[in-house]
Amino acid sequence: MEKTLKQIADELGIDKQKLYRFVVKHGISEIYQKNNMKYYDESAQLIIHQAFIKKDDRNDELDKDTIIEILKKQAETLKNELDSRNKQIEFVQNELNIRNKQYEWLQAEIEIRNEKNDSLTEKLFALTDFTQELHKEYTALHQLSDGNKESIFKRMFKKKK
Repeated sequence: MEKTLKQIADELGIDKQKLYRFVVKHGISEIYQKNNMKYYDESAQLIIHQAFIKKDDRNDELDKDTIIEILKKQAETLKNELDSRNKQIEFVQNELNIRNKQYEWLQAEIEIRNEKNDSLTEKLFALTDFTQELHKEYTALHQLSDGNKESIFKRMFKKKK
């Protein structure tokens, strides 16, 4: 079961600050941190307990089986942490791939819209040119008919003698 430094210090009956200095000095890492409190697994607790048990209460050296057990637990913890990090990396990589595909799709969409805009601009210029030509023809026709209006009107309603 994971425990905080305070819980471990209380179990051992030592000062929390002394325990903290020991953990930092020996590079013992927490398994996780929650609400700004660090939690240590059983292998870390075992190392701490072995270090703080009174000298007369323990053998001068840890027996090999205990060391092997501690190292196995540490290796398992590190392996689990590595697996977790690899899953996070895989997730982020998948997200990145999705974002790249979205970016490519948006680039293609922009290209299509630019082509449509270019085509519409060309058509608008052609329509503008056509409208100007039509206006010129209308103006010319209107000027021509203004000159002939009177004569056409007179011819239509001309009194017959």
